Amino acid sequence: MPWLLFHLKEDPYEQVNVAHNVVYAAKRKELNDRLKQWIHETGDSFALPEF
Repeated sequence: MPWLLFHLKEDPYEQVNVAHNVVYAAKRKELNDRLKQWIHETGDSFALPEF
C-alpha cells in the first residue's frame, strides 16, 4: 500500500493504517497537498502515488 497514515494518540504502535479510512480523508488531502507543494517548491522529482 503506497500510503501510510497513523493516529499516534490512539495507535502509538502504528498497527492500524488509516490512510484509506474516509474519516481521515480531509487530513490525507491536507497532507498530500502540503507534500505536493513542497515537491514543487524544491524542484524534487518525487512522483506522488494516486489516492
